[in-house]
Amino acid sequence: MILTRSLPHNQSFKQYLHIFLLIALCLRHTLSTIKRRLPTIEIPATISLLVLVPSRKKPGKPFCSLASIGFSACGRERKDIINDRKQIIPELGNVELRNGHPTPGNCSEVDNLCHLDEFVSLVRAGSEECKRIVAVTSTLNLMKGNAENNCPACWKLIKLVRQKHKFLHTFVIAPGESSAGI
Repeated sequence: MILTRSLPHNQSFKQYLHIFLLIALCLRHTLSTIKRRLPTIEIPATISLLVLVPSRKKPGKPFCSLASIGFSACGRERKDIINDRKQIIPELGNVELRNGHPTPGNCSEVDNLCHLDEFVSLVRAGSEECKRIVAVTSTLNLMKGNAENNCPACWKLIKLVRQKHKFLHTFVIAPGESSAGI
């Protein structure tokens, strides 16, 4: 929540991606130090970026873009965090648990999707003649710094959310090894 509210508005996707990679790098170094001193502490496995931008920016017209950085649930509050996410995103109830995969609602992508409805409304309101919105996500393993694919539950959830927002086009990107392993 803190990272969502403190990210600047109306930036390009490239600027949001740079901010995301720098935050991930800083957190990785800080959390590595903490983990060495407190080996039993549980640290989020992944960090994820969600950026919403209008599909087209017309010269001289207002433009709005927003971004969120989310984390996978962890620690003693994991179940409470997942339940909170299920309250915000009712579609999570239609995503089944698969063996060997995280509980639906656990992933960092879901943390970001909790802001989707609000972000869609704000981007549409702040961008004149906005007919389509592009949502781009990117996920990293927080401690290793490498790109992570969405789990099957996240893919299913994204598909369900897109049914609610027919004008939303979603893309998942993975920063290259040179940028992810800063």
